[in-house]
Amino acid sequence: MIMLPGLSGGLGTYELPLDTLREVFDLSVHDRMLYDRLIELEDVRPQTVLEHSRDVGSTGVGGVELARTCTRRNWTEKASRELGQMAVLHQALRQLGGDAVKDMKR
Repeated sequence: MIMLPGLSGGLGTYELPLDTLREVFDLSVHDRMLYDRLIELEDVRPQTVLEHSRDVGSTGVGGVELARTCTRRNWTEKASRELGQMAVLHQALRQLGGDAVKDMKR
C-alpha cells in the first residue's frame, strides 16, 4: 500500500495499492525503475525500500547529484558497518588475550 497525504490539502490520508501507482500518476524514469523493483518484492520493509532506492539512484537516472549522494551514503554505511565490526573484534581480542594483546588502534 502507498499512503498519500490529503491531495487537496485536507487532513486525510489516501491508501492506494502499489500496483495502481502507475495508473494514477505519471512517473519519472527514476520512479518507474524503483516501482519495477518494489512491485516484485514480497516483503516490503523500510530497509529494503532504502536499499532499492539507493541502487536506482546510483544509476544516474535521477540526476548526477542524486547518484553522488546515493554512492556516498552507501560507502559511508559500509565503512560504518566495517568500523563497528573491527571494534567488536578488537574488544574480543583484548578480552581473550589480556595483556598479551597490544593496542591495535594504529
